[in-house]
Amino acid sequence: MPKVNYGLTQPYAPLPMDPTLRPYVSVRLQVGGRYLDTMGLIDSGADSSLFNEQYALGIGLDLSKGHVSTTRGVGGQITLVYFDIFLTVRSHRFPARVGFSQQWPPQFGLLGRSDFFQAFNVGFDQRNQQVLLHGLPSTD
Repeated sequence: MPKVNYGLTQPYAPLPMDPTLRPYVSVRLQVGGRYLDTMGLIDSGADSSLFNEQYALGIGLDLSKGHVSTTRGVGGQITLVYFDIFLTVRSHRFPARVGFSQQWPPQFGLLGRSDFFQAFNVGFDQRNQQVLLHGLPSTD
């Protein structure tokens, strides 16, 4: 079994409207020279990453040109518009197919398995409330 030496640790953090400590990280969403920074919740149960559609509009994406799909989660079914963009977490930039939805809250996004977990080996140290990350070689 391979051993991962996590080079990055990040303490769990709260959001301004919710004092609960969770595995949030700062994330940059980028297309070309346009970008926006927000928070992303590392979610091993999420198939892909998703953010509120205001971020798509903010980085210049035309929602009518994305791939429309629906997904179901704990909160029920939502409609997503997918685009291929770049995400950056802890100075590690990687390609991601991100879903954007009007139905998702704007305060944070989800970082899922199909992109974030492909770019990092991820561990959770729940006892010490921190995320353990090891960046994998970039594919861009």
